[in-house]
Amino acid sequence: MAQIPVSAVAPLRPAPTRRPRWRALAWSCGLMLCAVVLFFPLRNEFAAPRYTASWQTKRGQMRQIGLPDGSQVSLDAGTQLRVR
Repeated sequence: MAQIPVSAVAPLRPAPTRRPRWRALAWSCGLMLCAVVLFFPLRNEFAAPRYTASWQTKRGQMRQIGLPDGSQVSLDAGTQLRVR
């Protein structure tokens, strides 16, 4: 049986197909744009609530303060407390 030379078969093979890279780039940019558009309006919805307050007592005054997490703080005379 005679062998066919490789040089005769090479032009008969189909050219390898390449996917256009711009499609992948377009999809990536689109997904990033959607993520950014959705992230900024919703970022405060999932964040932990912020609590800030400040108290102070005058001379001779004592005070008990209940914080939102259930803990208690005792302020002695002439003190100042700031919670963030």
